[in-house]
Amino acid sequence: MPFYRTRSWVIVLAALLGAAATAEAQMQPGPPPGPGLEPMHDQILQPFGPVDLGDIREMKLFQPVEFDDLDGYPKGAVGPFFRYERLYWNIHQPAFSIIGSNNPELVALDLSNNTNQFITAQFVWGNRFDIGYRMCDGSGWVTSIVKSNEDFSGFQNVTNVTNVGFFDPTGVLPLNGLLALVGIDQTGIPFPPDPTNDFIPYSNLILQNSSRFVGVDVMKTIRYEPEHHGGVWELMFGPRFFQFHDRFFAQGTTADQAAIIADGTIILPQTPPNIVSIARVLDAPPALNFWNMGVDNNLIGPQIGARWSIERERWTVSADFRALFAANFQNQHLGGATSAGYTTHIIRLDTGATIPGTTTVTGVLGDALFTFNSANHNVTFAPMGELRFDAIYKVTRNVSLEAGYTGILATGIRRASDSIVYTVPNMAILPNGVDHQHVFINGVNFGFNVNY
Repeated sequence: MPFYRTRSWVIVLAALLGAAATAEAQMQPGPPPGPGLEPMHDQILQPFGPVDLGDIREMKLFQPVEFDDLDGYPKGAVGPFFRYERLYWNIHQPAFSIIGSNNPELVALDLSNNTNQFITAQFVWGNRFDIGYRMCDGSGWVTSIVKSNEDFSGFQNVTNVTNVGFFDPTGVLPLNGLLALVGIDQTGIPFPPDPTNDFIPYSNLILQNSSRFVGVDVMKTIRYEPEHHGGVWELMFGPRFFQFHDRFFAQGTTADQAAIIADGTIILPQTPPNIVSIARVLDAPPALNFWNMGVDNNLIGPQIGARWSIERERWTVSADFRALFAANFQNQHLGGATSAGYTTHIIRLDTGATIPGTTTVTGVLGDALFTFNSANHNVTFAPMGELRFDAIYKVTRNVSLEAGYTGILATGIRRASDSIVYTVPNMAILPNGVDHQHVFINGVNFGFNVNY
């Protein structure tokens, strides 16, 4: 009896020692796991927090697509991703404006022959890059960069003689300057400017407008579980910067201006008849003119967005809307040179001879008469919305092709061609009031998506 009891205790003790040895062996630290094998990596992709990226070295881009409906509708891919889209977009034309003064009297006289309606919506290419990651719990981050590669341009070359109306309140344009001198000769008081003289003729005039944009945003994303029909909602929020640049440029050569205005009579130091009729003569040779108006609309502010998608085997369709509540920090700059230097002299009407000592020169012959340079800064509220529709086709488990449509509508924007005050001697930037225009950018996009 004691023998069997002793044997039983020995068996129990051996079992306990074996279990303890097994537990100790399990608790001994083994070799550290390889990179990317830990369930959570410590503070990867700072400052956004720890991210489980998996073993990127083992990513198999060409692994076949897997379809597994046992767990219900797919929620979407997780892990880091890169998305590239080639854009083919256009920008709608600005609000109607005359190329010239909008002074009501000058508009009624029809002194300006051109408008900004030569600026039409033209498609150009651009690029969009999205990079980010999504966690298994639905959270993530995404950064998007969008940029037009070329300028959206409008171009018009007016080869015939054309007029641009300039408001001339002080009478400094050549024809008004001639009129003032005639008044001084006859009465001692300069004649006031004549509105019919408030224009500059050009033998040719080139008009050009160019627009471009660039933007970047950083968005925190939260993806929810699939709905009963399989649709997945994803909310986004974060800061965004979007710059819309618009530039209007005009260049032309003034037409040669010549005019003769009767100037009464003059007594000459000669034997009678020494009272002769005279006239004041103007000669304004051609000169190169230009004006250049540039506007940078810098939209900065918080953005919220939502994305809805549904996946069926290889196909995914999605709709994405983003709303930006931005302050538009506008930078405006205008510079140029207008009109032409000119000469005047007095002639005898009977012989046409120039009376010595009556020639005056204003400006430099062959050069522009006025030069100007001004800048303005303004801040406006400029909300912007963006809507995207995409169709995505999985080629492999990690690589997809996509195509879609994008539309961007922004307000609180200033355009260049209708922001100019056509006045002499200094052209000016139109005061606040035209800085609440709408800009609509839209077009198609296509590209690829690589997701691990």
